[in-house]
Amino acid sequence: GFVVDGPLKNSTVFLDLNGDLLKSAGEPETTTDAQGYFELNEESQNCISGICDLIVVAIGGTDTSTNENLELSIYGKPSGDSNFSVTPLSSVMAESSDVDALLKKFDVVGSEEELITTNPWTEANQNISRGQNLLKINQQIGLLFETANTISETESATVESSQVSQAVAQAISAKAAVAT
Repeated sequence: GFVVDGPLKNSTVFLDLNGDLLKSAGEPETTTDAQGYFELNEESQNCISGICDLIVVAIGGTDTSTNENLELSIYGKPSGDSNFSVTPLSSVMAESSDVDALLKKFDVVGSEEELITTNPWTEANQNISRGQNLLKINQQIGLLFETANTISETESATVESSQVSQAVAQAISAKAAVAT
């Protein structure tokens, strides 16, 4: 898989087996490489094709395009039979009860599975308009995650970045559902 806000290197990635978006003992983990790619042990996944009913979480890392260290948490549902992306948009999609309506609201072309298996950074760098649009949306959502995380750090030391990202993703998803 790959982690993209810009590609995030040295991001901690884990399979969230208990659904709390927090790293717990026994949950398989790895770290992204210099291009934002990661590989989780295949035996840790029960899903072998299509969109899985699991969550993969990525925490922190360095944006390779800006060299900025990010403390945000992003997550998403993996695809069992191919590489998949963990992005700010995949976090919002994971919280949505109607992904098709959400994508329509964001003016994004493609199915949930197509978008999960797309690396928006690669497509954007190939001047593919869908990739450029996805990258823009991911950067906007990522900025909201980062801003909310910064505010929560000054207000409370007990709130995890994954909880902040989840609250923002839920709010975006709910707002998009009302606006459709």
